[in-house]
Amino acid sequence: MDGGQIPACNFLLKIQEVEMRKTFIVGLVAAVLAIQVVTAQAGSLKQSGEGIELTVYNRNLGLVTERRYMDLKGGTSEIRYEGVAGMIDPTSLQFYSLTSPGKCRILEQSYQYDLVSDHSLLQRYLDKEIVVVTEDSTLYDGKLLSGGASRLAGSGSIILMRNDGRIVNIRLDKVREIRYPSLPEGLITRPTMVWEIDNAVAGKHLVEVRYLTGGIDWKSDYVATLSPDEKMLDLTGWVTLNNRSGGTYNNAKLKLMAGDLNLVTPASPTMKTNYAREAMLTDAAGEQFKEQSFFEYHLYTLQRPATLLNNEIKQIELLSASRVPIKKLYYYDGAKKRYAPPGYKGYIPAAAGNTKINIFIELANSEKNNLGMPLPAGKIRINKGDDEGSLQFIGEDTLGHTPKDETLTLYVGNAFDVVGERVQTDVRRIADRVIEESYKIKIRNHKRESVTVKAVEHLDRYTDWEIVRATAKYEKKDARTVEFPLQISAGKEAILEYTVRYKWSSLS
Repeated sequence: MDGGQIPACNFLLKIQEVEMRKTFIVGLVAAVLAIQVVTAQAGSLKQSGEGIELTVYNRNLGLVTERRYMDLKGGTSEIRYEGVAGMIDPTSLQFYSLTSPGKCRILEQSYQYDLVSDHSLLQRYLDKEIVVVTEDSTLYDGKLLSGGASRLAGSGSIILMRNDGRIVNIRLDKVREIRYPSLPEGLITRPTMVWEIDNAVAGKHLVEVRYLTGGIDWKSDYVATLSPDEKMLDLTGWVTLNNRSGGTYNNAKLKLMAGDLNLVTPASPTMKTNYAREAMLTDAAGEQFKEQSFFEYHLYTLQRPATLLNNEIKQIELLSASRVPIKKLYYYDGAKKRYAPPGYKGYIPAAAGNTKINIFIELANSEKNNLGMPLPAGKIRINKGDDEGSLQFIGEDTLGHTPKDETLTLYVGNAFDVVGERVQTDVRRIADRVIEESYKIKIRNHKRESVTVKAVEHLDRYTDWEIVRATAKYEKKDARTVEFPLQISAGKEAILEYTVRYKWSSLS
């Protein structure tokens, strides 16, 4: 066979059983995809042999580098590179002969992706004779006038002109079989790159092909388990790869790029798919990724070959750390400004009323704390064991890309047994362009142990302010925010009262 072509022959195509998948070119970053590789060194690219390397970005983008042997003729000739995906961006493709560098080059390339499918066959047989068999075994033959929609779309019809001139409209959901005399010329079974090359040295060449592909993505997810005393946690990180690119990578050397790289056009194409489901495969890998700084990003290399099937979600362990010291923090923002600890960039939902106490967990991403690895952005789920030893889910948050030695703060939820109350007790004008406001804040602790709650106040009426009276010490966090740390014993209540004086000029 040449280029995936099927010789013309009579055959029976059963719609229920055969649906060849087809995807289209969409967006700037679409690409060639995974070719079946016979590899001498699985997952390793060496000058002396074949292999495949896959770098996946967290932007729906992948970079494929493959080496394979090919028999090339001398002079100008055509070669076919089979197995590429339907989302190709031919402009990203690079071709090299490692056997004869500089003596073999591509003059012209074409991408062929007209695959066998219900739709393509019906379109190719317009105005031609076909045979349709319905569910009740009725046989219709005649000239195809209209092919309708794909059967998988759940609608559409086939319109035939029979030999006696009658027109028959057959609903696709009633069709059992469609019989075609032969496979039309031009349809192929696998997407293919066709190159016209100019080669100075005939013979067996080790060639390297590099290209970008869309339809492949990765993200990180973390699972944390708190210790019974809530002073430490165990952390496991997982990489989740989602391959919807139309190809399989066998025994590939897998690398993951984390960072905010710029793309001229975001690689988020809307793909046309007929996939019924996506396979789930969990790989509880004992080996971790090796991390390295790369340009202004971070690169994570799996220390063993991995196979990523088409239409598969695969999970691989990224990291595992135990007994990481943490701090549990309580914040009360009675003004409902959704305040969070410095450095926290997540989202805190608005509370009903102003009684909610927000709970945060803080930890340092350092080697001293059994971490110290740059953490890719992702979702983290937090668990804790109950009195019977069963793990219970207690909250989740998202973290951004977190460098080594940075502090990580996670919003877990709101306290049940610690509540706050805030009221404004007085407003007075004491001079021209000078006013004072007074507030009372109550924190009630219904827990069996003491807690420290940071009461947050936003002094944002005017920029020139001064706290002239307060029943507790405070810390200025920024130009308009202060925190009052309040320690509340078990079953007790803490009361904070303070007065702030604002001044402004006529230009304010």
